[in-house]
Amino acid sequence: SGVVTKAATTEEEGIITYTCTVCGETRTEPIPKLEEIKTLKVPGVTLSISQNNGKIKLTGTAADFENQDDYYTITGQGFVYMTKTALGTKSLNVNTAGRTKVSIKSMGSAGTYSYSMTPKSSSTTYVFRAYLTYTNSSGKTVYVYSAPIYTSYTGLAK
Repeated sequence: SGVVTKAATTEEEGIITYTCTVCGETRTEPIPKLEEIKTLKVPGVTLSISQNNGKIKLTGTAADFENQDDYYTITGQGFVYMTKTALGTKSLNVNTAGRTKVSIKSMGSAGTYSYSMTPKSSSTTYVFRAYLTYTNSSGKTVYVYSAPIYTSYTGLAK
């Protein structure tokens, strides 16, 4: 049996050394470089909400926007919302009946956008979710959502 005298990496071959148990003579063999394993990265999206002179200001951020590499291309982004009463127990996404969808045409250099909306009433509770879409390696459009945020204008910190 041999002993690894130099471990292989993704940059260099390694070396395994064999020693004869009778005469002590040694010989070496290369160990092939390790294959670099690329993990599939997918984008994420977050949403934060604040007050803005009687309006609700939404700020969306695409996580890992600057380090997309070649794993994905963001093809769309925005947010969806509806009143908490109208949503009931349903899950909010772009296909939820009765939701309002706002598409954002372009993000800032840090992968952010902001949008302000005037609420119907300061006490109406809304459910918001940011979304973005990307095309996966099979050419299919994939939707990624932020966690839902429930808020009203009066419920925001002043």
